[in-house]
Amino acid sequence: MDASRSGFDNISLRILSELQANARTSFTEIGRRIGLTAPAVAERVHRMEEEGLITGYHAEVNPRKLGLPITVFIQVVSKNGQCAPISEFALRQRGVIECCHITGDRDVFIKAALDSIEAVEVLVNNLSLFGNVTTSIVLSSWTNPVTGIDDPRQNAL
Repeated sequence: MDASRSGFDNISLRILSELQANARTSFTEIGRRIGLTAPAVAERVHRMEEEGLITGYHAEVNPRKLGLPITVFIQVVSKNGQCAPISEFALRQRGVIECCHITGDRDVFIKAALDSIEAVEVLVNNLSLFGNVTTSIVLSSWTNPVTGIDDPRQNAL
């Protein structure tokens, strides 16, 4: 992220990096790590919330622990070029986490967490009413808790 274009300096970006790594970190601890007082951190966080840069704080949930061991990516090519109806329908289906309108030879990209291959089949069959559907089952995945921000911890070798 280019701090000069976004209107945020490197200190604000470091605060964001800390919050993305662990949103429960206290302002005191963040301040200790980056050299600010807790009130200064709180003021910057409040400003980023007011400006819409920080839109919420969320718990990261392990779908496997909820009995949803299958993650599937589903791509749909719309029959009529309309993506919104596909996404609106998909988001009402059990297990669907996210829908994205995408570029390329597909129109909609859907991520779902489900409990069985049979549940995958039901979802795919339901979505096939909207167009051509392809699926990919996730075998393993890796995530980066800090996204869109240069994290100094990642540059250390």
